[in-house]
Amino acid sequence: MTFQPDYIPDDVWISIFEAINLPSILAVLARTCHRFHALASRPLLREIRWGSIDSTERNLDAWNGNSDYSTLVSLPRKVAIGINFNFMTDHMRLHDKMYAQVQRFTMLQELVLTGTALSPYTYTVLAVLPTLRSFSIINCTFISLASPFFEHVNVSAHVESGPFTTDKNSLHPMHLITAPNLRSLSIRWTSSQAQFTRITTGLTMPFLTRDLVDSLLVFVEQCHPSVRISLMVEHHDLTEQHADGTRISLRGVWKYRGPLAFATCWPHEAGNQTLTHLIMTEPVELILLLRGLEKLPSGMRTLELQLRRWDVELLFAVRHLFPDIERLEVRYGQGDLPADFFVTLGADILHELTDLHTLKLIHDETSSPQHPHAAQNQHQHLTHLHQQPPHHHHQQQHQVHPPPHPCTPLLLLPVASPSVGGFFSSSHSGDDRNVNAALEHTHLKDYLCLRRVQLDNAIWERRFEGDAWTEVEV
Repeated sequence: MTFQPDYIPDDVWISIFEAINLPSILAVLARTCHRFHALASRPLLREIRWGSIDSTERNLDAWNGNSDYSTLVSLPRKVAIGINFNFMTDHMRLHDKMYAQVQRFTMLQELVLTGTALSPYTYTVLAVLPTLRSFSIINCTFISLASPFFEHVNVSAHVESGPFTTDKNSLHPMHLITAPNLRSLSIRWTSSQAQFTRITTGLTMPFLTRDLVDSLLVFVEQCHPSVRISLMVEHHDLTEQHADGTRISLRGVWKYRGPLAFATCWPHEAGNQTLTHLIMTEPVELILLLRGLEKLPSGMRTLELQLRRWDVELLFAVRHLFPDIERLEVRYGQGDLPADFFVTLGADILHELTDLHTLKLIHDETSSPQHPHAAQNQHQHLTHLHQQPPHHHHQQQHQVHPPPHPCTPLLLLPVASPSVGGFFSSSHSGDDRNVNAALEHTHLKDYLCLRRVQLDNAIWERRFEGDAWTEVEV
């Protein structure tokens, strides 16, 4: 029997259409036939974009002139507006008509304004959208307000990006960051925005430099103690010696990405150990890495470390310092893992790491002392963003091998030093590597929480405790 698409029931097509996230694809399907037009219309209305005057006029007329549309006002979840209004023309009428329609969307959750103008009417609409949870302002202009509204806004996620003037108006859109329900905030921090906040709120947030390292505290001290901060250090010109000699108190940081020296430059008092996730961006020698790890809170859950030369002493240090570790990744530039590595791993290390579910040991040429990037210090800036993706930057020559600090004792670990020689090799040739040895079920069978092991490009996984290890193709 020849397959006929007409025999497929509507609910199957609806499930397929609801899984499509691109409105452009849904629009093409809706124009295919009358049946698809009816079925794709509902998921197509989940996101509405008004970017040009003519198409927006037609769309608004359809919402107001079609009785069938009155039953669909609960479908839109996101509205994106990108019209650059000129209020000296008939754009004012379109502006009011557009925001009047926004108020009719009873389940609207996200509003994005890009390259448009924020008028007092815009804020009035924001205050009457009970389901709005995310509001973004990108490269917009604004008109001053006559009365405050910020205490009525229900948004929990807010994004601001683009140039802002230094207007002293206390009702500037930047004050949306004071919305009481706000849970997530993303701002592209520029010098103009820093100047605005300094003038209007007295909040000073200069770039992090050698002479202004204490300025890092200013922003955090203004935040409520319950705020959880994800901190990323990118451009900087501080040496590891300078950072190592700095002691500041930085509360609320639960995730840090950047050079290890900055993660250890504030004290982690008992009862105030909020830092649980650390991602290193610059490789260091073992002696500096051990010294830095010793200064971290004992309750670390995730560690992504970079080491210039492999040494098994690092794993013993992690076992000793972070008994609750859940995920460990180590990138090293030189050295080999021995053939009996799994035996050593299971017998001497994993038995105390009962919560570890992911272990990755990856050879990375960029962490090697001979690599051109290894001897360069990435001058990075401070960014307060949640889940900000990493960036690649121009790097300048700067030596990052300071001598050991004479007043800082080395980390003393209860390990047998004679065994270290058996676990470390100075060879770093790819032909001599032993990471492709098969992971047998008996090697790590007693470590029930462990689910994923990676050695270079070899990856093994198991879904449940007691399962046999399965090698994953990459």
